[in-house]
Amino acid sequence: MRRSWKMALGVSLCTGVLLAGSQGLTSTSADGTLISNNIRSQQTDLNLLWEVQASSTNKMTTSSSAEAALFPMVGQVAYVPKSSATGRSPLYRLYNGSSDHMVSLTAGEGGYTTEATIGYPWNAATKPAGTTAMFRGLNSSGDHALMSDHQQYSGYSVEGLGNAYSYPRFGSQVPLLTLTGSAMTVKSNLAAGGVIWELWWNGKQMIDNYDYGREIQASMSFQDSNALPTEGGDFVSNSNKNYMHGSPIASSGNTITTTSKKQSTRAVPLEWNYTSFNGGLADVPVIYKDWKLGKDITLDDQGMDLGTGFNNLRAQIMRYDTVLDIPQTLYGSNIEIPTAYLSNDLRRGFTFDATQSDINAGLSEKTVSDYTQLDSQTYHLQYSVDAGGVIYATDNLQYALGIYGSQPSIGGSATYFTLWKFGSFSSPFVTKWSAGNGWSTFNAGENRFTTYVIAGTLDDVRTAMRRMYMMGYR
Repeated sequence: MRRSWKMALGVSLCTGVLLAGSQGLTSTSADGTLISNNIRSQQTDLNLLWEVQASSTNKMTTSSSAEAALFPMVGQVAYVPKSSATGRSPLYRLYNGSSDHMVSLTAGEGGYTTEATIGYPWNAATKPAGTTAMFRGLNSSGDHALMSDHQQYSGYSVEGLGNAYSYPRFGSQVPLLTLTGSAMTVKSNLAAGGVIWELWWNGKQMIDNYDYGREIQASMSFQDSNALPTEGGDFVSNSNKNYMHGSPIASSGNTITTTSKKQSTRAVPLEWNYTSFNGGLADVPVIYKDWKLGKDITLDDQGMDLGTGFNNLRAQIMRYDTVLDIPQTLYGSNIEIPTAYLSNDLRRGFTFDATQSDINAGLSEKTVSDYTQLDSQTYHLQYSVDAGGVIYATDNLQYALGIYGSQPSIGGSATYFTLWKFGSFSSPFVTKWSAGNGWSTFNAGENRFTTYVIAGTLDDVRTAMRRMYMMGYR
């Protein structure tokens, strides 16, 4: 089973998986409940609030991208629920008739005219994780502006809005949380759910980050639904990031010790295929407000032992724990743990069987005949192995990025690996690999999946995979 969405002439990508068998699981729970019947009940439709410069002295909030496009953009400020419900209050846009727009929980505040209701923020009793209190600013000229924890304006003092909570956005910023190891550097974009936006090794940045469906991240799929909860955001693609929909960040941070360097991020995932659920509305992201999807990564793990003569390679290995936290059990589900979209010069694809004692025998370069051509510009290869993974490398094999894992039957999390190419086979515009957990039941609470991302030359990567298997890393 495979789902692929290619928007904007094939440049916005979030690709599901082709699985060889379902391990006997069905897409219904023990009481016959379909996954798709449960998914919509766990989604919330959102309005994205932008701040624009309506005049030189008047900042204005809008929930319409069409209206936002009429004015100079200031930036994204918040996500709020689109519809009313218990525990939410209407948020109004008001106008004084001449020089000032402001947002308020009170219609007609200060004698202003109420122009529109632009959303329904949560109150303190119902606010989900990742939300913060809303507030507005006021400058000396009497101009009001909606602000957030991440988007504030010089010269504006803070005025509270009362009991209103939203997911704060980051304006026009690309806020990167950087973790620097001795050989690898990772930069995660907090405006896109904390996905790995850049991965550097030996002076090269290896990740394609054109839109929020790429990067290194987790993405889910279901046997009986076209839902795709995604760590990074939904399928909106625009060269101006102000108009893209990134998943809110619930938590993020680095922990540095003498023995390792760790980074943790948790997104509140958006639905990738969002218009299928919100009635086709362009400006209405769909969120799983009670879910968290993210990662715990570790660099420079001094406790990792690859054996005598090989521990120099551990600086090129990133332990990658994909973490899914959900409020109720999901059946017939699959998750990429993770997927990575790569720069198009990483185009020579390899599979590696780490159980082979001869690393030359374990490595197999894949030609066009090995891939299934799914359409004129999509090539897919699926690989299953007890322990090992897949790799893309540059033509000269001096830069490579691979993913290593093993089957659950021997203590791992990965039931399969994939290689993808988009565009012509010899000159793809992007390549992708992934590891997948396979059709599974995910329990309420935290679900954790472990794989390893390895950077280096092709020989480094396959040697590290073999040593990891030999030393018991699953």
